[in-house]
Parts: sequence; structure tokens; C-alpha cells
Amino acid sequence: MDSIRFTMSNNIDFSEIFNDSYDFVLRNEELFFSTFYEIFVSSSPQVKAAFKHTNMAKQNEMVRESFGFIICFFVTKIADEQLVKLAIDHKDKFHVDSELYAVFVNSVLAALEKIYPKYNNECAVAWRITMAPGIEFMKHIYDVE
Repeated sequence: MDSIRFTMSNNIDFSEIFNDSYDFVLRNEELFFSTFYEIFVSSSPQVKAAFKHTNMAKQNEMVRESFGFIICFFVTKIADEQLVKLAIDHKDKFHVDSELYAVFVNSVLAALEKIYPKYNNECAVAWRITMAPGIEFMKHIYDVE
């Protein structure tokens, strides 16, 4: 993976980089999400146990919607009902530890690296920037009550 070397002359459009790569993901959803889950489930015994009896077809649909909620939150900074429910369910119903969100993000990036031909460090940074607000909201849902 190439490193970004920031200088005063760098003008990096992370929105464009994210949008291009996300368009690729949308055109290759099945490949992306199957690759993501393969990486995510094998990333930790805790994740593997959590998905042991999961209907993966239903889970795939849920994670696709969740990506939409997270991206929308990045754009609007409005925590709509679906994002709030998603965050509360992950905290209360699924008992997701805050540390697992980093595993989630790293698994997303590993899947993207595996399937996206233009993947590089700038792309990884663009995805981290885009996912960060939604991920932080989910990690800290009870901090805002």
C-alpha cells in the first residue's frame, strides 16, 4: 500500500476518492460483502461467535442498509431513527464492544483492498473519514442521552 506524503501542494479530494470507490462497491456488492464477511468473521473469536447462528442473507441486507445510514450521517450529521436504532441494538441487543468497531472498519478496508483495483492509502483514508462520524456515534450512543 502506498503512503500519502502530504505537502503544502497536495490537494486530495477525499470525497471524490470515496465516491469512486463506493460506486465500485455498489456495482460489485455481492463480491464486496462476501469478502467483507469472510474477513470480518475470521478476524476475531468474538466476531465468529456472534455470527455463528446468523442468517447471513438477512445479515448482508442489514449491513448494506447500515452502510447507507453511516454514509448519510457523514453527509447530514443527523442521527435519524434508523441509525439510532442500529446503534442501540448493537449496544444493548448484540452487546458489541467498542473495540470491535475498529475490527469492523479494518475488515471493510481489507475487503476493499482485496477487490478494488484502485485501492491505495488515500482510498483507505477516504473511507475512514467517511465512516468515522457514524462509527463514533454508534460507539458513544449513550453519551448523548
